[in-house]
Amino acid sequence: FRHPIERAIARHSAFIKENQSGAPGTNPALAQMSLADFAQSEYSSKDWMTRFLVNKRTGTITPADVKVAKEILRKKCLIGLYDKIEESIERIERYFGWFKNNEIERVCHQNQIAAARAQDTEDYMYE
Repeated sequence: FRHPIERAIARHSAFIKENQSGAPGTNPALAQMSLADFAQSEYSSKDWMTRFLVNKRTGTITPADVKVAKEILRKKCLIGLYDKIEESIERIERYFGWFKNNEIERVCHQNQIAAARAQDTEDYMYE
């Protein structure tokens, strides 16, 4: 999981880049949208994880929906935190019995984490 504010910032950044690209179907005027405006717009996903888990794409999310979503996560998911990606990956590897048996696998593992962190820097246009 990623903190919702961090996720919103990254989504806004991707939205801006996409609309600056000039690709078919994009709108350069949307590339000027502020983060606050984006958060209130139809382009921003609201409670997407809860909606996905309880299969409620529209309408108001209720406390009962949140309770059901939490129970689904508790019973059926192995959770990792994006801001603790190294720990999360290690926990997932241990859970599934995946071990880094040699130097090549260890280096590959570290390279994948480094690539994810490099993408973070690119995702955030706000330095």
